[in-house]
Amino acid sequence: MRTTGKPAVTRVLLVATATALLVGTGCSSGSGTSPPNTPKNATATPASPPRPVHDPPSEFALDSGSPMPEEATAGRLTVGGTLKDSLPIALHKSTAYVALPDRVQAVDTADGRVLATIAPREKTVRTSNEWDVDDSAEAPAVIPHGETATLVAPFLVERSGTGTQADHTAVELTGSDMDSHEVTWRLVLDLPKWAETSLSTLYTEVAGAENGKAVVTVQDRTNAVTFAVDVGMRKVLWTQDRFRAVGIAAGTAVGTTVEDGTAHERVAGRGIVDGKQRWIGTDSYALSAYTAGPHLIVVHGRDYATGDAYHRLVDARSGVTRREMPTALAGARCTYDDRKTLVCSGKGAEGHVAAGMDARSGGILWQLPDDAADRVAPKVSTAWHGRVYGTTGNGIVALDARTGKDLSTPPDIAPVLVNESVGLALDESGDVLMAYPTSG
Repeated sequence: MRTTGKPAVTRVLLVATATALLVGTGCSSGSGTSPPNTPKNATATPASPPRPVHDPPSEFALDSGSPMPEEATAGRLTVGGTLKDSLPIALHKSTAYVALPDRVQAVDTADGRVLATIAPREKTVRTSNEWDVDDSAEAPAVIPHGETATLVAPFLVERSGTGTQADHTAVELTGSDMDSHEVTWRLVLDLPKWAETSLSTLYTEVAGAENGKAVVTVQDRTNAVTFAVDVGMRKVLWTQDRFRAVGIAAGTAVGTTVEDGTAHERVAGRGIVDGKQRWIGTDSYALSAYTAGPHLIVVHGRDYATGDAYHRLVDARSGVTRREMPTALAGARCTYDDRKTLVCSGKGAEGHVAAGMDARSGGILWQLPDDAADRVAPKVSTAWHGRVYGTTGNGIVALDARTGKDLSTPPDIAPVLVNESVGLALDESGDVLMAYPTSG
């Protein structure tokens, strides 16, 4: 999820409501009216044959790389050819799902072909074309539930009124089949009044998912609302104003909440099924939080009374602080490797730092730089399934996520997104995002 370039939430004024429109069932809730039939997706193109998988990959086939659509990096590259923000992409097997404000492209990473386009039924608030690509979209989410998985993507739309009812801004949440890329259901999430009169840009994203449940947030510079959704049941579980969810961990939707008309912010946790508040933190400001694996969240902020800064790992279920982060990691951000480890990396007071931490206990497993061992810290590009990818002044490196030791054979790229089938990385020019198949 994106944490830079988005407005901080300071207050939300009204409770939002949600109505469900299920494609193909003929039923609806809320207004009692049904929009027109869903337009078909763009003609689907057969995907390339399955490729060998490597989990985690140690090598990538540079001679078989394919360029990703330009929309994947639009507005997210610096002049120097580095990413300044997270990619709006979800990977699933050999398909990359690239989000735009008005559509999601299912891209075959083997050759860069667009296999299908997933679009909302209603007109989107913002559109993108080859001359004007809006970079406000966040990555869609691949959400397992039961024995299947669904691609979930939210779109800000203008919902057409009927009779004396005016048009309204809403979120159209789409659920798509992972094989055919066809939209199989839709939920329309009605927004509070502030969304209609907001003077700043609205953003929406699937902020997190766990066990078939997802949280969807909508925010502008001063307001936010969160919806909890059961993906398998295709329904909204609860809606909470004055709450910006940042993810789900340990059955808890975690996020930030504020008081009306004040600068106070608090980190809080709510039960994902019932929405009831489980815990709430102390008054703070300059607050940010994000999930760090299945049990923990990372919280930055300043105490409202004293102004003292804090940076800590917090138990998602109880709100209890597991540990204060080391001073050396003050500028670091942590990535969960989807196994057992948090890999924290960033720029500290004396240069780049990196560390591995246990995703359950928060205990430090290793930390770089290590002067005694004459080792420097890499710039970490990502971590996945026990492997850390990054670069140093000596080139590309790969580390063991649990021990921090250099692996004997570094890959030829430092991917920014990776799975068992493909690694995504910028080419040598820094202008093109390439998809490289895994080869070892």
